[in-house]
Amino acid sequence: MKNIIFEEIEGDNILVFKGKLKFISIYDDNFYDRSDADIMNTSMRNYLSNRLSNLEYRWQTGSILSSSAFKTRFLFPRPQILGASPLDIVRSTERENHDYFVFTPTQAAGFLLQNLRGQELINSLERLINLHPVNLKKLKDHIKFDHDIDQVFTPIYNRLTNFQSDVVNSEKIKNKSHLGRVM
Repeated sequence: MKNIIFEEIEGDNILVFKGKLKFISIYDDNFYDRSDADIMNTSMRNYLSNRLSNLEYRWQTGSILSSSAFKTRFLFPRPQILGASPLDIVRSTERENHDYFVFTPTQAAGFLLQNLRGQELINSLERLINLHPVNLKKLKDHIKFDHDIDQVFTPIYNRLTNFQSDVVNSEKIKNKSHLGRVM
């Protein structure tokens, strides 16, 4: 079995984080409200599935894309309850060494906050936000219940909000169609 070449699938709507974190963020839309349910919708799932189809990836289960040609599997963690915190999304999902999680941008930001600190965290969040805006208000609502992460997130919240405001108003994001319109 081979290792997947992520440059073949990465694009405007798919952002890959390699290394120790191993996950993919799929962009759908930058218009949301803090009350929006942060779930991987059908358009997002189909978009990645279609991008991987030429690499012989097929649905192994309703939440796992795998290929007989590649070691890497793509896991779509499912919230246990509707409206669950983006911080809880991976708690009940087992993964192997070559597996990658597939997240919404807000879930991806939560995962970064759980696993990184300092400048590495800020750089990773800005890399994510630069291509995939995050529902920062919703994330802040959930993080206030996790004291350790809240202490990391609160000091950088305004910086990220300002950064994202600039990104969302830029030409590269402002006119971007959501996946439901792309497919």
